[in-house]
Amino acid sequence: MPLRDVVEEKRFTQDLDAFRELYSNMDDVHQSITWTLSRDPRVGEPLEVAPDFRLFTTTPIGKTPAFWVLYTFDADCIYLHSLQEAR
Repeated sequence: MPLRDVVEEKRFTQDLDAFRELYSNMDDVHQSITWTLSRDPRVGEPLEVAPDFRLFTTTPIGKTPAFWVLYTFDADCIYLHSLQEAR
């Protein structure tokens, strides 16, 4: 199965840019998100109240914490909606 394209919504891009100012490994986190979700978009947990939306939790890297990624997908694309520090 071919990899899906990854589309970053405006909110996700803004979140990512803000976290880049705080954490040095955000490019590695970003690469991990796009690689993992483009290969298997079902890896995240569906939200109970909105099952079309899924939540993927990244792995911490060094001093960079784990993040929650809110996303949706279809047959061709992954849509990254939001990025927040996992608590």
